[in-house]
Amino acid sequence: MKRLIETEYTEVLRRTKLTNDGKSLFGKEIIDGVEERNKRNKRYKAKHTLNDIRNYFVFQLLCQGIRISDLITLRWSNFIYKDKTLRIDKTMVKTGKQISVLVNDKMSSILSGYLYRYKSIFPDLISDLEMINDNIKYQYSLVNSKKSFISMEDIYYDNFYFINKEVVKYQGKIGVLIDENDINELESFLEEKRLENTLHHYINNNVEYRRNQIPYVKLSLYITELRKWHNENMRVSRDLFVSNYEVLRRKRHLMVASIIQGLISIDKVKNEFVFTLLNTNDFLGVGEDGWNLLTENQYRKFQSARSYYNKLLKIVGVQAKIDKRLTTHIARHSYTSLMLELGENVNLFDLMTSLGHTHLSTTQSYIQRISTKRVDNINLVISDTLDEGLTTINI
Repeated sequence: MKRLIETEYTEVLRRTKLTNDGKSLFGKEIIDGVEERNKRNKRYKAKHTLNDIRNYFVFQLLCQGIRISDLITLRWSNFIYKDKTLRIDKTMVKTGKQISVLVNDKMSSILSGYLYRYKSIFPDLISDLEMINDNIKYQYSLVNSKKSFISMEDIYYDNFYFINKEVVKYQGKIGVLIDENDINELESFLEEKRLENTLHHYINNNVEYRRNQIPYVKLSLYITELRKWHNENMRVSRDLFVSNYEVLRRKRHLMVASIIQGLISIDKVKNEFVFTLLNTNDFLGVGEDGWNLLTENQYRKFQSARSYYNKLLKIVGVQAKIDKRLTTHIARHSYTSLMLELGENVNLFDLMTSLGHTHLSTTQSYIQRISTKRVDNINLVISDTLDEGLTTINI
């Protein structure tokens, strides 16, 4: 899952029809780039990107491993907001059984990108949501960096001014973000000026450094103290980055819930599909209990969406270097596996309820392979415990 989430996907050709010489171009590199391809064939602009396909799969897993049929038929009207909690209440297509899923902030993170298309309805809210998403990405990059923030009030700030660091505003203060590479660059800069004997009067941008502002004789000691200060400040800065990141995530979650509440109140959009793998207009007359009464044309489009999703999911799996054929149902099995491995005191009934199974025997078939894996691990633990001398027993 981590590899699936962290991979940067490259768009590829999707043409399934063979070329004149009998070759398949599906999944091949787009030589002249996506933009040029889109200019030649405008229908590609409406296509789902590989990032979209990845998002759908992750959402499936987070949504208690819902089936592909329930993902592509998910409508905004399936969301309810009650007691400050956003949930999905949906009748499952395959079984007709009701399922209720808590929408967590990871799910609302995915949903946020698919709310952008309603900017004409909620211009201010969507603009704010776009800004929050950009800020979250920035904060996340800081959380995973080894940077510290130096404000103008800090004693080392002026030195970094001379290596062209971009000035940023953070938490209401003006300063710069630095890492170990910046300190190395500063050290080289100061050493160069020391050798030139210009360290005490170096002028840049009409600003003059006096000898008491930059160490002259004790340059190595200064750099050592600076690195020590940076390491200490880096921990403080990271705590601040994490705090800001978490605040923004909570703010985004509430904003997503608010926008969805607004969509539910509008008749013309509340029954639109969330992920647009199906065209809403093709299924206007289909209610929650009507998916087993589709016309031939509707059924063909329904099956086509499933096939299309699985076909692109295969490419996602290849680019993410996942050593198994990625299908929509893998999300369901992965959820089951994670629930058993990470959940505390999970029983068959819990699993049956979360997966929306009607019969316990179905749930048992899901966990048979996983149970075997757990038994194998237990056997390995027993073997390791009794390891001493066993490998030297004579046959």
